Amino acid sequence: MKRIIVLMTTLLTMILIGSSTINANADEVRWEDIPFEYRDYAHSLQSEYGVSECLILSLCWTESKLQTDVVGGNITQITNLKWFKEGIEATGADKPKTDWKQNMRICAFYLATWFEEYEDPNIVIRGWNEGINPKVERLTDYSATVLERSARWEEEREEYEKSFGCRSPYALGEENG
Repeated sequence: MKRIIVLMTTLLTMILIGSSTINANADEVRWEDIPFEYRDYAHSLQSEYGVSECLILSLCWTESKLQTDVVGGNITQITNLKWFKEGIEATGADKPKTDWKQNMRICAFYLATWFEEYEDPNIVIRGWNEGINPKVERLTDYSATVLERSARWEEEREEYEKSFGCRSPYALGEENG
């Protein structure tokens, strides 16, 4: 819970102060455009690992646009063999390069692990792209894009849930029936 609060505080601060380092040209995909299957699974990972579902999905979107037919299941574009080996051992994955859920789980595992150590979302997200280096404080275009989209999706997700009263359009009949 602390990690989510730290992340959201940092993101909201960046938005409120109008930081010029936030990438204003981040693509315009909306939260509701993300297939529910991905949103639901990212939500379960948020519950398990304490990393924002919007942050997980924003990273995956940046890496692959969630196009499993193009990248197989490797929607987070993990190429570091050490990460794969450690992630497989930690999560019990057996096919993370072809199963998008296992691939996303390894991503959530690493983000949670890094947040425990660094807390700074810029270090963590930049670390996914370049490798962890807490001595470098610059905000890259990559991390700015992921963080800005995540913050926007958090707002859109909250609005979606307020509007529909639930997380899923499929639950409307059950929750309102």
